[in-house]
Amino acid sequence: MTGFGTEELRGEIRDSTVQIHGKQEGLRALYTRARVFVVPTRYTAGLPYKAHEAAAYGLPMVVSPLIARQLGGTHEADYLAATADDQIAANCVRLYPDSDVWERCRRSSLARVERELGPASFQQGLHTTLNVCTLNTVKVGI
Repeated sequence: MTGFGTEELRGEIRDSTVQIHGKQEGLRALYTRARVFVVPTRYTAGLPYKAHEAAAYGLPMVVSPLIARQLGGTHEADYLAATADDQIAANCVRLYPDSDVWERCRRSSLARVERELGPASFQQGLHTTLNVCTLNTVKVGI
């Protein structure tokens, strides 16, 4: 487990197979060693950055319904979605060894990140935003 606040779980989780890393400055080393990324977020106030970042590293994901809605995409193609803790665990157990599902989720997520968040998409979004701002400025007479 990695992230802000996970240090508090050290006293609660006494399982030698669970590693609690706590807050990290960078996640590259952890992403490159991992096989599955779990995003159990129930509350959020923005973009699912962690999910996008993990997908960009080629990590197949098990996600909560909230993250699934934010990502768009499709359960079983882009990620495995779960509504309860036992489903999250079952999806992890399924995804980890199943090379067909793992590779399908990996390829689809990488393609979506490139298509939706890559340089071309960013450039198009910026161009559209600047055009809208320019049009609004002209309409207002600024």
